Amino acid sequence: MIHKTHFGFKTEPFARDIATKDLLQLPSMTSVKERLDYCIRLGGVLTIFGEVGSGKSTAVRWALSHYHPTELRIVDLVATTASITMPAYYLTNDDYRRLERTLIELADLVNRIYG
Repeated sequence: MIHKTHFGFKTEPFARDIATKDLLQLPSMTSVKERLDYCIRLGGVLTIFGEVGSGKSTAVRWALSHYHPTELRIVDLVATTASITMPAYYLTNDDYRRLERTLIELADLVNRIYG
């Protein structure tokens, strides 16, 4: 890539496999880690929404790097635009309550499976 040569990068700066120790720690990443810590303390479920390319996966990967792999059980659910019929900001209060119940049921199911 021409930008690697121009800026003198030794590795691809936009690769998905950048080591978490090499990621630039942004306030949004710290925020995801704080929310994850809070959910863990409560035994809750964390859901992260955001625009495509906004850094959701990177922030979660960075936050999870602070835990030993045996400390957490992660269930990665990805909703693509093909599976979402209406953006989250158009959800009614009833829709949010249904979503919340569904996530609670999912958490219960995961707890029953993985105990």
